[in-house]
Amino acid sequence: MSIFCLNKSIQVKGLKPTEKLILIILANYADEKGSCYPSHQHIADIAGLKDLKRIRKIINKFVELGYLKVEHR
Repeated sequence: MSIFCLNKSIQVKGLKPTEKLILIILANYADEKGSCYPSHQHIADIAGLKDLKRIRKIINKFVELGYLKVEHR
């Protein structure tokens, strides 16, 4: 867990509660370099969501806002 990423995610303003939760989940999984690789299904399970399209939409929003960078493997 990256404490730096977690602290930064908590400070982000203007997000809906579900979006904030997903950002915090991603930050919790981040390593010291800020990288994380949880699946969309795993994020949905932790957040209590069933709609994977919503997870993808939120992650894409974070990319557009500059909070995340997605590298496809």
